[in-house]
Amino acid sequence: MAKKRFNQTFYYKDEVNDDFSQNNIAPQEIPENYRFYNPNKIIRFFNLLFRQCIIIPILWLASKFIYQTKVINKKAFKKVKGKGYFLYSNHTNNFDPINHACLMDSLRFSAIIAGPETFSIKGIRWLVRAIGAFPTPTSIKLYKPFRDCIDYHIKERHKIVIYPEAHIWPYCTMIRNFKSVSFRYPVDLDAPIMVSTTTYRKRKHRTSPQIIMYIDGPFYPNKDLPFKERIEDLRNQAYNAMKKRSLVEHNFSVNNYVKVDA
Repeated sequence: MAKKRFNQTFYYKDEVNDDFSQNNIAPQEIPENYRFYNPNKIIRFFNLLFRQCIIIPILWLASKFIYQTKVINKKAFKKVKGKGYFLYSNHTNNFDPINHACLMDSLRFSAIIAGPETFSIKGIRWLVRAIGAFPTPTSIKLYKPFRDCIDYHIKERHKIVIYPEAHIWPYCTMIRNFKSVSFRYPVDLDAPIMVSTTTYRKRKHRTSPQIIMYIDGPFYPNKDLPFKERIEDLRNQAYNAMKKRSLVEHNFSVNNYVKVDA
C-alpha cells in the first residue's frame, strides 16, 4: 500500500529532536577511514564533469517538472559572487538537497552536509555523493577530516548547504526552533551565509503543492560581539529571515503539526 503523504496529523513534543521523516532508515556508523573529499585533482575533475553534465541536468528536470519548483530572489546570490558561503534552509522534504544542488546559482558547486542515515541507503550512496553531500561525523576521530572538508569547500569558493532543523518534517509550514551549533563554521571562517526558505503553494489540478524557495542574505558574523554571541547572533539572523518568509509566503498547509505536553 502506498504511504500516505498529505493531510496527516503529527503530534510532537520536542521540535528540535522529534523526527517524522518516515524513511525507516537505521543510520550506520561512518567508517573512520571515510574520505570526505578526494585529494586527487584528476578524479575530482571527472567527478565534477559527471555531476555537472549528467546528474545535475537530470535532477533539474525532475525539480522543474515534478515539483514545479521556483526560486525567488535568486539575484541575491550576486552579493556573494566569488566567495565561499553557507546556505541554511528549513528541512521539509526528502527532495530538499536535490533542489539546493541544482536550482540555486547552478554553476557553483554545492556541498551538502547530511546526516549519516542519508549514507545508509544501499544502492544510492553513490548518488548522494554525486550531488555533493558529505556526512556529519559519527565519531570524534572523524571530526577533523569533516572540518577539513568544510574548510576546503569554502576555500574553493563553493557553497555548503546546511539544514539546521536537522530532521525532516514533511511539508511543515512552520520554522522550527533549531540549535546554533552549525553556525560556528561561518564564524570560524568569517564566511557569509545565505538563507533559503522552502514554502508551499496550492496547485489547481494536483494534490501535491508547488515548491517555492525564497532567498535572503547575505548575513555576516558580527565581529563586534564575543565569539559565542557571534554564533548565536548569526543563528538568529537566519532564523528570523526564515520565520518572516514562512509567515508571509505559505498559502497551503499540507499536514498538521500539533504540540502535546511533554
